[in-house]
Amino acid sequence: MKQYICIDIGGTEIKHGVLDENGKFLAKDKVPTEAFRGGPALLKKVLGIAADYLKYWKAVSYTHLTLP
Repeated sequence: MKQYICIDIGGTEIKHGVLDENGKFLAKDKVPTEAFRGGPALLKKVLGIAADYLKYWKAVSYTHLTLP
């Protein structure tokens, strides 16, 4: 079964999760964007989210990222 990490960076929240190939969420969460911390901090946060998922979800095929 294919799995996909999805990360949606919004103005106030970063919504993220892991979906299966049928579009069912296997995990999901959200965290504050904290855009005031700047681009490097936002990138670090997003990479940390992806890294945390990859520790547990070994069958991830793709990562999908959406931005405003």
